[in-house]
Amino acid sequence: MLNRLKQTVVVQPGGLIQVQSPDLPVGMTVEVIILIQPSPQSAEVPLAASRSQFQHRRDQIIAAGIPLLTDEQIEQEVAERRGGYREDAR
Repeated sequence: MLNRLKQTVVVQPGGLIQVQSPDLPVGMTVEVIILIQPSPQSAEVPLAASRSQFQHRRDQIIAAGIPLLTDEQIEQEVAERRGGYREDAR
């Protein structure tokens, strides 16, 4: 019979994780699976920060003298990456 035990614990210094339960038989071999929840800070980059980073990178490309793609060039590249599929939106 497979029994399950779910606990939320905090990782201690040195990566130590401690699970305590009176339901765990002494000497029994158990399997532990660790699921790490993303921290709120690393979950998502705010849209404003993404937009700012995008604009900064775009400015760097322009300053380097690299020409930006036209709408037609972008459509062609997308079609090539999709195996030739093209939307006839225009």
